[in-house]
Amino acid sequence: MKTHPCLTLFATASLAASLALTAGCSAQPSLPTEGSTSIDRGSDDVAQSFSSTALAVVLDNGSVLFIDRDTESPYYPGLDTARIVDADGNETSADALASGNVVRVTGNGIMLESYPGQYPGITDVEIVDEGAPENLEPYADMISELNVERDPAEPAQATVEYRTEQAVVSLMPQTNGYTWSYEENGEGVTVTADVADPVQAKADDLIDAQVDGPTDAAVSFDVPASDLRVTRWSEADIAGATDPNSINLPGEDVQVTASDGAYVFTIEPGYRYFFEATFDAGTVGYLFTVREG
Repeated sequence: MKTHPCLTLFATASLAASLALTAGCSAQPSLPTEGSTSIDRGSDDVAQSFSSTALAVVLDNGSVLFIDRDTESPYYPGLDTARIVDADGNETSADALASGNVVRVTGNGIMLESYPGQYPGITDVEIVDEGAPENLEPYADMISELNVERDPAEPAQATVEYRTEQAVVSLMPQTNGYTWSYEENGEGVTVTADVADPVQAKADDLIDAQVDGPTDAAVSFDVPASDLRVTRWSEADIAGATDPNSINLPGEDVQVTASDGAYVFTIEPGYRYFFEATFDAGTVGYLFTVREG
């Protein structure tokens, strides 16, 4: 199986600064790496509001990309809580966006620095001109490279995001076992990866979240999930076991809430979290630990 890259380091900056940083970047995007953490740190220079004009692109997988018309830099807009208005001034949804639309974007100025950038702080999107797909012809090469389909043989990847007083943090937990089905040359293939029990992993080998107390964490996936179950164990109990390779510690179920395409649950320092997600193609387990921030 090929290794699927997952994470890149994020930094907070004003939207204008972030778009300038991404302008002229290599056509090869910097993608996330599984088992690493990204941090969006606060900045005293972050603008309170920002407005710009962009071209909308609907990629083959249905996700929306904006290309800033001033910097010609692409970024992924966060539209879950944005107010979207069509060309006639009527409030609508993100489904109304079409490739070639000219949009006016307003937000809080916070951009996650990556390539393409990610702008979760959008508050309003106004379609000022319906435009046409031909508007995107100058960006055809860029769009083609960003339109690469995910490898169906790769199990789904997860992102865990949480907020602290100083930062918005995203981490990619390591995969911890899966059963995954896909089609290859017209035939169905199912792959099963068995791993050790989640409590048998060494804490120092796990990707970690760092919080000061109970904190809501949102989990999202690169393919839609239909269910998520979360279990946790005390790291102190695991460390205190006589034989870590043969321990049989019962886990504690964690309450999960579905919200806007993501799943939310509370994390606390001193606990190890294992969550198993269900997809049309199978099930995948993920593992991370939480330390005192």
